[in-house]
Amino acid sequence: MRLVSLTRAATHVRAASTTATIAAALKVGDALRPRRRRFTEDDVAAYAGVSGDRNPVHLDDAFARGTGGFQRGRVVHGMLVASLFPALIASHFPGAVYASQSLKFAAPVHVGDEVVAQVQALHIKATGGSNSNICWAASSSPPSASWTMRRLSPSTARPWLFCPRCSSAPRATFIS
Repeated sequence: MRLVSLTRAATHVRAASTTATIAAALKVGDALRPRRRRFTEDDVAAYAGVSGDRNPVHLDDAFARGTGGFQRGRVVHGMLVASLFPALIASHFPGAVYASQSLKFAAPVHVGDEVVAQVQALHIKATGGSNSNICWAASSSPPSASWTMRRLSPSTARPWLFCPRCSSAPRATFIS
């Protein structure tokens, strides 16, 4: 797996006028530089406020401990943890959008845990002009969720809802 120099890759992708230029900047198997994030009590409270998800497993240590599987106390919202991946991609490829994703939550991330997110290109499909659809897999430390994102494209190209090469591939995983 090649770790992409994001500055070079993102510059080439933004300046690309053909899919060949994008393919030259990003290859299947390339991984973007990882991003670290320690989730705090303030993060969880802010997410609960914005999302309306006030499930006590996220907000009340005693309740979370009394629920099977959460002996360490409150857990970070799964969608908050999963938001690291599109944020990582967007920070290096401004204007990137996606049409679908697949998530599977495998284990909790607790308040105070540090997560290291990384994404890797599984498949690149030229769609014409300067557009490419990219199927990404993501992994991070600590296993808490699986994630696959399809269709990264800066335009209004048709959504790529099925990636035949990636549909049977293992989903991205937070590795603990």
